[in-house]
Amino acid sequence: METTLPPERRRRATTLWGALCVKGRRRSFRSPREAIDAYTDWATATTTLQVVFVAVASGLDAFATLLHLREGLDEANPLMALALEHGVAAFVGAKVALTSVGCLVLAAHQHFALGRSALRCLTAAYVVLLAYHLAIFAIR
Repeated sequence: METTLPPERRRRATTLWGALCVKGRRRSFRSPREAIDAYTDWATATTTLQVVFVAVASGLDAFATLLHLREGLDEANPLMALALEHGVAAFVGAKVALTSVGCLVLAAHQHFALGRSALRCLTAAYVVLLAYHLAIFAIR
């Protein structure tokens, strides 16, 4: 008796554009070999948690920065200092936009070694940055 396999629904690999914009059904790979340097339509739970953490931490960073500016401190990031010259809304908008776009690109590259490492580093950097803000609040 001959066993027939169901037709392959994954006719072609998910592209970067598909990973960023189109939400298909591909959440994982059939084998670990396929998961190397390839895209899926959905982010893993770990990637989603990291992206949400970075987004929330970015908002807290913006809020803490505005509080520090009221106390007479200066913005250390030259790009954000330029945005501040155009007002608080421009500062918060630029911060949220840049962080969001970066997180989306890194989430799309979750199965690439560089993408995973970069998202881990960004998460760790925001942990350190929030600790830095807390230290400044404690000193003042």
